[in-house]
Amino acid sequence: MKRSILLLMVVVVVLGLAGCDLLGTKEVRYEVTNSSSSLNIRYLDEDGELINVYTTANFWSHSFTINRVASAIVAYVEAESTSGVIATVSVEILEDGFSEAFDSATAVNAFAQAVVVIE
Repeated sequence: MKRSILLLMVVVVVLGLAGCDLLGTKEVRYEVTNSSSSLNIRYLDEDGELINVYTTANFWSHSFTINRVASAIVAYVEAESTSGVIATVSVEILEDGFSEAFDSATAVNAFAQAVVVIE
């Protein structure tokens, strides 16, 4: 009987620890850098909606937190310089602080995009 209770306790602890990893959260962060004076940005938000942003900043970022679930989500960001001059545009997707996707381009109306599946 004592072995059954001990075994049950071990199973509960193991399942509890495994559940913490599966049910935790992840932070997704988009970062865009730009050497020109204007930029169009499009990205997928935490609900999968495509959002458009116009900025004149040299650095832009957006973060959101997702719950770990059985299904995956797609993280996507793109940026295009609209200044009409040669510029460098870089986009990056980070998951929990680690770079998962990166792209950069230098051109007139430079365009860069990054996409990654977050599981």
